[in-house]
Amino acid sequence: MGFFKRIIGVITNPKDTLEEISNSAPIWQAISINVILGVLSVFITLNRNTLMANMGPGISPYDIEMLSSMIPMFMVMGVFFAMIVNPLFHFIETGMYNLISEFLGYKGSGKGLFSALGFASVPGIFSIILLGIFSSINLNIVSTIISIPITIWVIVLNIIAIKKTYQMGTGKATLTYFIPIIALIVVVGILIILGIITMIPIMREISGQFMY
Repeated sequence: MGFFKRIIGVITNPKDTLEEISNSAPIWQAISINVILGVLSVFITLNRNTLMANMGPGISPYDIEMLSSMIPMFMVMGVFFAMIVNPLFHFIETGMYNLISEFLGYKGSGKGLFSALGFASVPGIFSIILLGIFSSINLNIVSTIISIPITIWVIVLNIIAIKKTYQMGTGKATLTYFIPIIALIVVVGILIILGIITMIPIMREISGQFMY
């Protein structure tokens, strides 16, 4: 199956297509999609007209000139991030899901999962393009609303990719996908609680000093 046929298949027939991708493991195609999404996001998000629309009508000519002069630098940094850091994060993400799946007693191909997860992000293209269109006409709320179902779509495709790679049930695949997210929420919650507990004595001491 060719590159573009796989992209169309992820949209029209995701289950069979992601299973085929997982079995054949076209790693470089998956990296290409990851990079394309990142670069496209950079050029749309950092487009001068989009930035001007997001900053509102009250922006001064000085701010416009300063922002315009900084856009090329942000573009270079964004493209670097898209080409190097994005695939690296994708690799780490794949490693986490592969490890969790093995802990749950399932075996599969890490290369296959890397490829399938890469193609599972294809619908993100629509979200990025719509963001650029609606942001340029100052309708950010519309792009936000539309991006919600697209995000859910990508999540479902990720779960299917995990399911097909490790031949597990939908419930186990869903659990595998959300375990890192749940763990992150728990860790952040613990850090916030510890921070509050640490700050209470300090705040009491400060308030006591003001009272005297």
